[in-house]
Amino acid sequence: SARITSDSPLIVLQAGGNKMQIRRDTFVQVQKALIKRKLYRDSPRNDMTHALETALKAYQKDQKLKETGLPDAATVIRLLIVPADQR
Repeated sequence: SARITSDSPLIVLQAGGNKMQIRRDTFVQVQKALIKRKLYRDSPRNDMTHALETALKAYQKDQKLKETGLPDAATVIRLLIVPADQR
């Protein structure tokens, strides 16, 4: 269900001295998942904000993932793909 079915442009995100590329549609899905979990309160956007970095770090900490503040592969998989009962 998290699979992107159309090609979406790559965007570059930066947080805490780290940089990564992600598909825009995946980035929007990540933000919507954080909103659903009440960790992020803004509308989905195409760039990194301090509030979004904080929300990602909170989720990563809760899930015992490396706290990068970026939607890295482990975070995206856990947030969008792994069923809640397997987290």
